[in-house]
Amino acid sequence: MGGIWGRLSSPLSQMRASSKLHMMVGEAMKRRVSAGGGSPFRSIDGMLMKFPKLIEGLKELHIIFDQFDKDSNGTINWEELRQIFSYLQLKFSDQTLANLYDACEMDGHKGINFAKLVLLLGWFHLLEDHPYESHAGDLPHIEGTFNTLIDAFVFLDKNGDGYINRKEMVQAIKEAPSKEKSSKDTKDIAMNRFKEMDCDKNGHISFKEFLLAFTRWIEINDDYQ
Repeated sequence: MGGIWGRLSSPLSQMRASSKLHMMVGEAMKRRVSAGGGSPFRSIDGMLMKFPKLIEGLKELHIIFDQFDKDSNGTINWEELRQIFSYLQLKFSDQTLANLYDACEMDGHKGINFAKLVLLLGWFHLLEDHPYESHAGDLPHIEGTFNTLIDAFVFLDKNGDGYINRKEMVQAIKEAPSKEKSSKDTKDIAMNRFKEMDCDKNGHISFKEFLLAFTRWIEINDDYQ
């Protein structure tokens, strides 16, 4: 484990991994569109209606995370990460996890918090054609949650470059079938969500920012319960 953590601590390694991962994400999005004819969502309304369900699925994942966070410090170690992947019946190798971790490192700390786990699982579900050892079994909500997150991103990423920009968000709002035209409230919600997801305020949303936004919304919802 020490060798893995030592390699992951290199900023250059993280930079290269992040750049390579972005290319792989873009290619995987295009493959998904080609294989399945695009996203199952037909309108921004239909996509936004799934958000509460997605948040519930991620809350379920957070419960699993807490179960493996033995000392309750908000992070898990490498071995506990491997145990979670095994618990979820995911097919993986240590090298695959190490490569993904390189790209999701955000704060320089040696540990995996819940946000990093969501990133790892989101990328893993996108990049692996058959991520599960078998069907998800007793955990279908986890598989469905990440598949829906990917479908939502594909729906908004109109040009398939791995980013969502403001123009694409506006296009998604406008292109609904005549019977599903978005209301002003929906448009306002969609644009507010865009602002919340655009963490670095550069005018476009990466898949990483998209996933991290949902981890923040979980925390907000919990604060009001």
